[in-house]
Amino acid sequence: MQSFIYPLMVIIHAIVHAIHLDRLCRMMMRKNVSSAFFKSSTVYRHFAFSENVTFIQLNLCIRLLTAQHRKGAETALIYGFLLLYAESPQDSSALCPPEGSRFIIKETEFPVVSATAMDRWFEYESGHAWCESAYKYQTHPYVAEFANTVTNLPIIVLPMVNAMLLRQYITDVNWMIFLPHLLLTINGIASTYYHATLNLFGQLVDELSILWLINICLVAYLPVMKWYPQNLKKNLNGMRWGIVASTTFISAFCFIKPSLNAFALMSWSIPGVAVIYYEGVNAEIPEATKSTWKVFALWAMATSFWFADRLLCDFWLYLGTPYLHAIFHLLSSLAAYTLFVMFSLIDIHRRSGEHRFEAKVKHFPSANGGIFSLPYITLVERRVD
Repeated sequence: MQSFIYPLMVIIHAIVHAIHLDRLCRMMMRKNVSSAFFKSSTVYRHFAFSENVTFIQLNLCIRLLTAQHRKGAETALIYGFLLLYAESPQDSSALCPPEGSRFIIKETEFPVVSATAMDRWFEYESGHAWCESAYKYQTHPYVAEFANTVTNLPIIVLPMVNAMLLRQYITDVNWMIFLPHLLLTINGIASTYYHATLNLFGQLVDELSILWLINICLVAYLPVMKWYPQNLKKNLNGMRWGIVASTTFISAFCFIKPSLNAFALMSWSIPGVAVIYYEGVNAEIPEATKSTWKVFALWAMATSFWFADRLLCDFWLYLGTPYLHAIFHLLSSLAAYTLFVMFSLIDIHRRSGEHRFEAKVKHFPSANGGIFSLPYITLVERRVD
């Protein structure tokens, strides 16, 4: 009985603390020696429930986990402990049952399978890795692509800044324009999670949040868009619910077939660019028209950095500067924020009969509104004589 209970205790203990050994394994695979050293002390404290467990044994377990890493960390760890005892019980006294007993399991009798069906979604590095991933976990032991992660901060903060400046208009006139601002912030959070873990779930949520952002922008600004036919205004609610329903269906389908997400994004992005151009140049607001060209210029630069990072990674690694995707984040976040300011300005202008606000656009830090300056709207309430 004891020969069965003791290995069972080992298995339970291994499951509870699998994440520690898994992370240490990843650090060692990335040759992140300093972080791995400190993490090893944590692993040792959690696994060394007997003083006889040595770092040699721990190293062997790490090697076993590394070999089976892609098939599920938890089951690989269990397999590693059992295989360690089965092959070398004399070197694993802490894992041995009392003297005179043997606990041997053949490899074929204990197949390694994925711990859960969700492993492929949440496993580290199951998604697409960018050029910076050559330096994975170098800056921070729990963040895969540090620069690509922290450069999402503007896209998280800036939409909320614009929403805060328009809070009175949002509260009194059109609450729906808050939704695209919120989704842009969610996209920034999703992108942060994706680049920190590089898992498939984070990648898909990052991309799907862009799809939702495009469609919710349509839902929020549809009543004031010039391209939308006037004779269909009476069916506005039906059109909105149709957009939400189709986006929900596509999102669910993308989880079944993740490769379709890029196709869905492309299908929505191209007409989206046409709508931005048409609404901006026909806004009859000089600041909105100027913002349109600024958005396109920023997007052109951001796209060039995106392709350069993806296609010329070896060259940037040779120069030691694999951070072009991080620059893409900064430029695209400024473009998206400027676009939101533009549509907010159009919405305020075209709903002028429903409120008493006047919108004025200012820029930070330069007042002349350069391409890299941050535009923001100040609301002034009109006086009624």
